[in-house]
Amino acid sequence: MSPRPLLAPLALLLLLLATACGGATTSADTANSPDPASDPTGNETDGTVVVEDVRGEVELPAPAERVVALEWTYVEDLLAVGVQPVGVADIDSYDAYVTAGPRLDEDVVDVGTRQEPSLEAIAALEPDLIVTDRNRAEANLTALEQIAPVLLFDPYDGDQLETMREDFTALATAVGEASRPSRYSTGWTPPSSRPAPTSPPPGSRVRR
Repeated sequence: MSPRPLLAPLALLLLLLATACGGATTSADTANSPDPASDPTGNETDGTVVVEDVRGEVELPAPAERVVALEWTYVEDLLAVGVQPVGVADIDSYDAYVTAGPRLDEDVVDVGTRQEPSLEAIAALEPDLIVTDRNRAEANLTALEQIAPVLLFDPYDGDQLETMREDFTALATAVGEASRPSRYSTGWTPPSSRPAPTSPPPGSRVRR
């Protein structure tokens, strides 16, 4: 009897086995797969950005491109990651007191004082993010939130160095520059994780 009729069923069996092996997904594969909902930069795969301020999570539909900064600390943070705000409070005083680092472009709009910014001037800029200090924004926070999402920070909350670093990272993430703060924090150790200073042994002389 000729063996040729067995070739077709055998080929079909091999094809089915190959298909089954190729399409199988193990639990290990699933565990090692990245979460499709988000990535470690804070950017969701649908384009939204989630960061934290003093009130909790703030979700933006996309990285902010038109930012109004009502406190000088956050102006410096934005400039440090290469982002020019569209509006800043009290620009003349900022230029007088903050003399180091990148400068504001000439077309950045002055939106009034830090304590009492002009809501009309801010709204006219059509920002997609406003960043400010909680201690200055309490009186007009609701009005600001009607214009654009607000990131509310408190530079005096907890350890100031750690707070400064966290706020810098959150703001950089909000404007799509999540990787930039690492350039400034290389070698920096949070104070809470630093070893306690040791006192010299009794009787030892301290050089001055």
